[in-house]
Amino acid sequence: MALELELEIIGAGFLIGFLLGLTGIGGGALMTPFLILVMRLNTVTAIGTDLAFAFITKSVSAIQHRRQKTVWLRPAFFISLGSVPASLAASWFVVSQVHNSDWVEKILPRLLGGMLIVVSLLVAARALGWIKARGGEHRERWPTWWQDILLGAFMGALIGLTSVGSGTMLVAVLLLFFVVPPEHLVGLNVLVGAVLAFFPALTYAYHGFVNWGLLTQILIGAIPGSILGARLVTKAPTKAIRLLLSALVLLAGVRLLMGVV
Repeated sequence: MALELELEIIGAGFLIGFLLGLTGIGGGALMTPFLILVMRLNTVTAIGTDLAFAFITKSVSAIQHRRQKTVWLRPAFFISLGSVPASLAASWFVVSQVHNSDWVEKILPRLLGGMLIVVSLLVAARALGWIKARGGEHRERWPTWWQDILLGAFMGALIGLTSVGSGTMLVAVLLLFFVVPPEHLVGLNVLVGAVLAFFPALTYAYHGFVNWGLLTQILIGAIPGSILGARLVTKAPTKAIRLLLSALVLLAGVRLLMGVV
């Protein structure tokens, strides 16, 4: 029975990693609902475990992007300048409320559900081409340093509270309001995502809200799955897959928002 359960968890990790590598949709949008609705973890432990997962997987990708010189460190630094204190404050607030049953059982799941709904709509909008790179501009236009700090603070608060939404928000903002080369957009998203996840993950881990055994089993499947997904990215119908995933994330969000855990 235990072996069957372990194989199911590894298989689920492989699927999540595969979809992450294939579509680029943030692991939090897939992982956190899986941990809550399928693995039946409490919301705080699910968020902490997902943040640890995000840090490990995105760090590996960030190293590769840095080797390929597709990460510009200056905006990553200023985004981190805003995101680190915000994510630490948000994660500290969550763990300080663990004995508040209303917060853990009602408010936090609904907050997470609302974020999943927003993420699902943004993913669908991007898949349908409603959110795309600005046309007619040949020069790069990055956020200023203070815009990076404000954007980082907003994303840090999101990921510290819910573990989802930061990467999707970053991509949407950069596509809608700035002109960033696609390869740098991906690299920046991955590097910032690793930094964003690290500090709140430490907070959750320090207070015992990371399920390391479950995380290890998920990673055993997720790492090869993400590699396979990345290799098939040019061959698979990613638009249709993104729309399907958007629908699944939307359903999970609605379920959590309605308090069905």
